[in-house]
Amino acid sequence: MKFNPSVPVFAILSLLFACGGQGDETTGSEPLPATGEADVVLTTSQFQSMHMEIGSPVLSLFQERVQANGTVEVTPASQARISTLVPGRVSAILVQSGEMVEKGAHLFRIEGNEIVELQQAYAESSQELKLLRLEYERLESLAREQVVAGKDFQRAESSMKQMAARVEGLKVKLQLVGLDPASVEAGNIVPGITVRTPVRGTVGTMSLVLGQFLEPAVSCMEVLDNRALRLNLKVFGQSLDRVARGQVVEYYLPERPEERYRAELTQVGGRVDEVSRAVACFAKIDAADMGKFIHNTYVEASIVTCEREALAVPEEAVIRETDKHYLLVLEGKADSLMHFRKALVRTGPTVNGATEILEEGLEGVLLKGVFDLQTGE
Repeated sequence: MKFNPSVPVFAILSLLFACGGQGDETTGSEPLPATGEADVVLTTSQFQSMHMEIGSPVLSLFQERVQANGTVEVTPASQARISTLVPGRVSAILVQSGEMVEKGAHLFRIEGNEIVELQQAYAESSQELKLLRLEYERLESLAREQVVAGKDFQRAESSMKQMAARVEGLKVKLQLVGLDPASVEAGNIVPGITVRTPVRGTVGTMSLVLGQFLEPAVSCMEVLDNRALRLNLKVFGQSLDRVARGQVVEYYLPERPEERYRAELTQVGGRVDEVSRAVACFAKIDAADMGKFIHNTYVEASIVTCEREALAVPEEAVIRETDKHYLLVLEGKADSLMHFRKALVRTGPTVNGATEILEEGLEGVLLKGVFDLQTGE
């Protein structure tokens, strides 16, 4: 290999890479024994001009993580898809999309024959029940005096109970659609009903126009309470055994990866989706972060499955040659020269720019500037 003798760093590079193929074959499980010969020699001026640093491995936090993605969503108990229980035509729209509404607030009105007929049925049945109850009480009195046949009394009792059940059913229907049974029984029949929201929140998707005919149970609006959010994460099945409730979740918006948020894993699903081959897992968002997201916001996340401390050096301090990893360890100084030994080491994972070093007792390690040596020309 040719090099310019006027630039000593390049000569150092020649020595550095030539040493990678010298010596006995090593698996990486044992440190390379000292040979007494320096692998790399630097002048103190080079060391200073290249802003190099020497130190020892320090304790660093290593985390094992499972990657996931998903959405921020409103919890099921804090969102509502609005529909009607009876058919009718929209006669008034009382809110707009994006508007904040309180629980019980009026959303829209509908009118229709079915609403009127329901009220009529209840009013008529209530009156009929009163007559049947009077007949039952009359026959009950006669039956005690054995003036009337027992089967006539039983027939009257059966008719009264059947009508009572019908009246009670109609009463519940009126209450479900927001009508007052007592008012209807008094003869106050109205042409329509007002649909209310069962939750507080923001009006989301809305598909309503005046005059539109609504079928029962067909969603026409949603109300979402963004104060009650959670993470819905998709975790692939092969990583599921590493995931458990209580673990920390770190998540962020893809367009703003520098802004990280934390949540707590609260639920691990028990079913693999047939299409995505992932399992739904849910995490609780910190209350302080609730106002920063809206329903169905896409996020990327990682679940911290393990945390431990271990000795580590900056990733740039490690020289990687095929399957072998080396550190440059200061052997000594003579005059203006610094002698480094190329030491074979065992390494663990690299996380956030730090590489775990499994050897102990290492000192005088070149921590900064190794990358510049390897990339010099």
